[in-house]
Amino acid sequence: MFERTTQDGFCRFSGAGEAINIGIHSDLLPVRGQNVGARYQVDIEITSQPQGNGDISSPTMTRHELRGEMIAGGTMLGLESLSEGEFQGRIHLEPFHLSWTDEDGADWLPSECFVTVTLNYDGGKSSPPAEGSGEATGEAQRVTAFPEFDCQIDYQGRIEGPDTDLQLPSKVRDILPVNGVLVMVLDPEMDMDIKDIPSLEPTRNLLAISSGGKVAWTAQSRTDDTGVQYTHRRIWVYNGRLFCSISGLNESAGKPTVEIDIDSGDIIEAAPSSSG
Repeated sequence: MFERTTQDGFCRFSGAGEAINIGIHSDLLPVRGQNVGARYQVDIEITSQPQGNGDISSPTMTRHELRGEMIAGGTMLGLESLSEGEFQGRIHLEPFHLSWTDEDGADWLPSECFVTVTLNYDGGKSSPPAEGSGEATGEAQRVTAFPEFDCQIDYQGRIEGPDTDLQLPSKVRDILPVNGVLVMVLDPEMDMDIKDIPSLEPTRNLLAISSGGKVAWTAQSRTDDTGVQYTHRRIWVYNGRLFCSISGLNESAGKPTVEIDIDSGDIIEAAPSSSG
């Protein structure tokens, strides 16, 4: 979520789905969605060599290739323009530190690299812009269409497709297209009288939607050795693998990370460093 603009013209993004915590210069944003409360799908690709695909800019999407360099003791990547070397922003590396790799200890992030940042403005998820911004407002803006999945999602809690009309028991917090499904995080505060998808419950508030708006799976719940149950908090994809930060119903339980099987919703394993 576009949270605020700093005095030097940089935009800060954060929010419920802050898998990528990024600050980027306002010149790199799409023309639409430059208001506080705007929501984006952010894709980050990091490579050791430049891709040379060229920048793209449209009213609702931009793509920029930048030069990346480790800063702040390796906790962030600083971003510079390729041509002029001007500072363009920074990316916090938490998703990469939480997304464990194979035991071979591969060097997955070079100290100097090239970063392609793609920003897709999601008008459906965004809060209405301020008056006078020139953008339409109203409930219709809370709906995002996914033509490639032949369905649309109302963030207030409805899935509609050609043969599907499902009422969800809570609001949609995040949607992430991955490997042919739409993975969705729901608010764990649910109206359990709504039973269109009986398998949904506060500890199973992660589901996947396939073509036409049909339910592919609801995620496996997790209970630790002490009996504490967890809800799903935020999701991201790293190297084609789906990761999820989960939160214990007991506040002292922490927020460990698990890997989710994209085909079934089952927990593959918890991060080696996760507690709880």
